[in-house]
Amino acid sequence: RDCEQAVLLLKAAAKKPNPRARSRLATMYDAGQCVPQDRVEAYHWMHAALQANPGSEWLERNQENIWNKLTASERRRAAVYR
Repeated sequence: RDCEQAVLLLKAAAKKPNPRARSRLATMYDAGQCVPQDRVEAYHWMHAALQANPGSEWLERNQENIWNKLTASERRRAAVYR
């Protein structure tokens, strides 16, 4: 698996309203898998996934899980996505 290509392909797919690509990017940023760990970016992508698939309980739950991991400083930065 080539991380660089995976990120490139996922970001291309995420430009379209593709909730699976967006939630996968969120997971990658949350874990720091193939990208530097950035929970604000993870929250951004999970929010974008939820916009593409409103009402998804799974996405809502995962967005809340990421929010709960954020520090106060990160929450201030991520608040624009709430």
